[in-house]
Amino acid sequence: MISRSFLSRAVATAAAAGTILALSATVGSAAHAAPAGQLLSSTTTHLAATSPAAGKASFVATVTSDAGVPTGTFHFVDFYPAVDQEIVLGDVPADNGRATLTVTNQTPGPHYYYVTFFPTPSSGYDQSSDDNQLVVKTTAKITENFPARTAPGKKADGDVTIDLRGIAAAPTGKVLIKNGSQTLDTDTLNDAGKASFRLPILKDGSHELKIVWVGDHNGERTTKLFTFIQR
Repeated sequence: MISRSFLSRAVATAAAAGTILALSATVGSAAHAAPAGQLLSSTTTHLAATSPAAGKASFVATVTSDAGVPTGTFHFVDFYPAVDQEIVLGDVPADNGRATLTVTNQTPGPHYYYVTFFPTPSSGYDQSSDDNQLVVKTTAKITENFPARTAPGKKADGDVTIDLRGIAAAPTGKVLIKNGSQTLDTDTLNDAGKASFRLPILKDGSHELKIVWVGDHNGERTTKLFTFIQR
C-alpha cells in the first residue's frame, strides 16, 4: 500500500505539473488556508475499497475530527506511480462525514486508489488523505472436456480449466459440478488453474449440468452449462 507521505508527495508533484483537475486547483490548501493566527482542526480520512464485479471498484470514504463533523468534499483518484500519473474518478460531497463512489470500466489488476478530503473553505478544518491498494476483478473463461455421453452404468471423468482474462495471475479456489441444486462433485484448482472430476452415475437420459467457479480476489464468480447424457 502506498504511504500517506508518498501520496502527499505525489499530489504535490501532480499539482506542480498541472495534472490535478479543477477541484484540487480550486479547493486545495491555498484556497482554504487558515486566517492569520487561526489553527485548523486536524481531520482523519479513511478509504475502504472493494471490487464487487469485473471492472468495477466501489469506495467508502469517511472523515473524522475531534472538533466535530467536518464538511467538505472527497476527491477520488486512481494513481499510477510508475508513470507519475493519475486519473480523477470523481468528487463527492461529504454527507455526515461519509461519501460513496462506484466506478466501472476499470482495468483488471492492481490499482492504487486514494482520496483527499477538502474541507469547506473557512470551516476551520484541515485536509487529509488516505489510500488503498485494490485488485480490480476480471472475468473468467471456463473450458471442460467431459464426454458428451457415457456407457450404461459407467461414471464420466472430466477436467475443468479456468482462465482469467487480461491478467497473468493463476486462478484459485473451488470448482463445483451441479445438477440442479445438487452438488455432484467438488475440486480445488491446481497451480495450472485445472480441477478434475468423476461424475456419479446419474439417472438415464440427458442432463444439463452446471460448472461453478466460486471466484477469488482476481476474478468474479463464473458459471458454465454443459449437456451430459447418461446411458
